[in-house]
Amino acid sequence: MGQDVSTRLRATTWAPASSGQLTGREAEVTAVLRHHLRNSGRHLEDDYEVFGKALLGRGGGGKVVAACGRADHQRYAVKTLDKKNVSSATLAMQRTEVHMSLTMDHPNIVRVQDVYETGDEVHIVMECLTGGELFSKIQQKGAFTERDAAKTMAQMLRAVGYLHARHIVHRDLKPENFLYEHVGDDAALKLIDFGLGTTCNSTDSMQACCGTIGYLSPEVLSKRGYTSKCDMWSLGVIAFKLLTGHAPFNGHGNVKLVRKKKSKQVSIGTVRSFQG
Repeated sequence: MGQDVSTRLRATTWAPASSGQLTGREAEVTAVLRHHLRNSGRHLEDDYEVFGKALLGRGGGGKVVAACGRADHQRYAVKTLDKKNVSSATLAMQRTEVHMSLTMDHPNIVRVQDVYETGDEVHIVMECLTGGELFSKIQQKGAFTERDAAKTMAQMLRAVGYLHARHIVHRDLKPENFLYEHVGDDAALKLIDFGLGTTCNSTDSMQACCGTIGYLSPEVLSKRGYTSKCDMWSLGVIAFKLLTGHAPFNGHGNVKLVRKKKSKQVSIGTVRSFQG
């Protein structure tokens, strides 16, 4: 990293964050302390008991398994990324994901506890979210009430607002990437999976066409350049789905879907009569 941890800590000062969240400089320091490089002498198994057969899911190019902290005995999720059999572009995306994840501190974004690197893999230790995906909740409930949809959207908007204020663009917002903290009506909704995330100023133009087809904006699909507002389009699609129980674009196949988006042919379907 150019400087060892002690040197960087001596050069860094900050004031306590009044909101309870880490300030920018605090976040950078804690990111250094919680990122254990391959030559640090610290290994995943030193701090966590990993249950390799307890597969929790897959996301962002890696499997996610359960683990238990040896010091606090809390349950965690460990996402493992392959460093050996991937392209240089993928390695660069992994480095971006690790840095972004370690520096974020928000109640509606999954917390990354530690990162451990070996020669072949990167292990990202995160809080374990047990309430299931927003996607599953939509499937169970169908259309949300306006009150529940508003509460859900408020949490997602707070998360994305936090990201954009720090010049981070997620680029893969969808119900599958929002998980509930636990099972219960008061569970917080948290954003996960920053595998396609990037840092970008609000006026900068991005070119990469990435994300999930049903939630991509026309600007992303056109490959003519787009800004952080691509995340807002994705949130709009999610809002439509919450209120109606189905997606706004019901094209069969990617080509038909892209054409509908470019011509703004929204499928009204079973839209309810909204009341204030």
